Amino acid sequence: MDDSFAEARERESGGNGAEERTPGDMILRCVECGCAFPWAVGEQEFYRARGLSTPRRCSYCRKVKRERYALVGADGGQTRW
Repeated sequence: MDDSFAEARERESGGNGAEERTPGDMILRCVECGCAFPWAVGEQEFYRARGLSTPRRCSYCRKVKRERYALVGADGGQTRW
């Protein structure tokens, strides 16, 4: 995992590294940075009710991907004339 990912994730969590978990929470692994992240029971129910698939990225990597997508745009940055 890149140091910048770890530093940013620590800033987001308040720097203490502690995460509260309840029974039924799942621990998933991010396909981008490889970190383990919790998927809470409430989130699981939300995804299931809407027919969404299991998240593949942690919240930080999802945020980075959304920002990158917003900068480039849906067309991949290609101008069509």
